[in-house]
Amino acid sequence: MQKETDDIIENNERFWLEMTKSGTLTFCHEMLKLSPKFQSKRPADVDYNTYLESIDDEILKFVDLLNEYNNKGKWGEISKDDSPFPSDLQGYIHEYDAEGGWFQPKHLMCKLAVLRDEANKINYEFLIEYDILSPDVEIYFGVKAISDDWESTEEFKNIVIEHWRLVHSGKYKRHTHRFKMTNNVNHGTFWPFWWRIGLECKEELADAIKYLETFYRDYKNILNFRDLWRPKFSRVAINVANSLLSNEDYDDLMSQIARDYNEKTSRRFERLLNECLDDGLIIENNLNGKRFNCIGSSVKIVCIIKAFFTLTALSKKEWENNKHTPIGQIERIILDKTGRIINESNWRKDTGQMHNQWVSAQNKVEELFPDLNNNSKK
Repeated sequence: MQKETDDIIENNERFWLEMTKSGTLTFCHEMLKLSPKFQSKRPADVDYNTYLESIDDEILKFVDLLNEYNNKGKWGEISKDDSPFPSDLQGYIHEYDAEGGWFQPKHLMCKLAVLRDEANKINYEFLIEYDILSPDVEIYFGVKAISDDWESTEEFKNIVIEHWRLVHSGKYKRHTHRFKMTNNVNHGTFWPFWWRIGLECKEELADAIKYLETFYRDYKNILNFRDLWRPKFSRVAINVANSLLSNEDYDDLMSQIARDYNEKTSRRFERLLNECLDDGLIIENNLNGKRFNCIGSSVKIVCIIKAFFTLTALSKKEWENNKHTPIGQIERIILDKTGRIINESNWRKDTGQMHNQWVSAQNKVEELFPDLNNNSKK
């Protein structure tokens, strides 16, 4: 009986270790693509996958070492010099303080950006993380708030939650059931949001980067936080939109237009998009839902869309009700040439600031839909 019990324990330990190694390799293989320090070490004549395979043994040896120390309750004694990972994937918290932070050997962290809330002495990290010794938690990503004083006070927690409420504001309601919030209690860290993405989901790892860039922009633009550490979002990983894009977003936009105006206006907007496609102003990109990327500058397409909704609203005598350009929905569908959300300043510019483009855009819309021209001048 004892032998059977021992065998079960040994099998469980072996299975756990294999999970640990699988998760570690998955994280490293994907996240090292985002590590400039790692890429700089790769010889020019060696392709990426071959170079990864050359360091796999070193990584797995470290996992064995970490488990060995953990079994003795001493994983914290492993130094950063023992780690085979580049420093921009090593686990640290409070690395921005005068002491240089606290190294966490059992964590792998890919920090894509850090924003600073100077008023409340809080840093916000936008990261993908993996706890090597907890493969059951799997790989996860999110926003982590870190207090300067290392204290997880109730005031600190309430400030972080309020910031998340202001940023979230129902914007991601379709995904709320997947959002988790965690107070780490110790060391002044609090996660207003994190999301588990599994050990083998490479597609979700790429999606995580898009989410994080979206959250980064929202925290920066809505709350006016400053960059403490500039973002390093990979062009390769975010060559699709950095917002939560799917066919639902496109359908939601068309439904919104139909509600604000009518079905005819919704169909006309689709026709306008098709005309812009034919004119080479945008290109359809359906890698992550129905959406479009600008070709070249986004100013021209912004003017055309604003002209369409301006003339439509005027023709229906609804300008005073502010039923014109639904920017919030459109920016999830029409992106700049790099696949990012179009700079908000372009949407907010007064027409006088881009006079030539505006006149050209208005002429195009009136040519497509002559009745808008006539109605708007009555």
